[in-house]
Amino acid sequence: MPQYDGKLITNDVEEKLEIEEKESNFYIHYKTDFSSWEEEILELSNTSLVVKNTEGIEYHYKRKQKDE
Repeated sequence: MPQYDGKLITNDVEEKLEIEEKESNFYIHYKTDFSSWEEEILELSNTSLVVKNTEGIEYHYKRKQKDE
């Protein structure tokens, strides 16, 4: 999980994922020992990723920049 100071922390929960193409759309299928879910990939570029979950909530991710 990214922190405000730029550091990342983990919770040691392994998350397996698989990408699937269905009807010209791409989906990420996630699975842990506790749950499984999927998100549709809406946008993907070198710098960002936008996904939508089954509740219709969109998540916008920005690629971490190298520290200079």
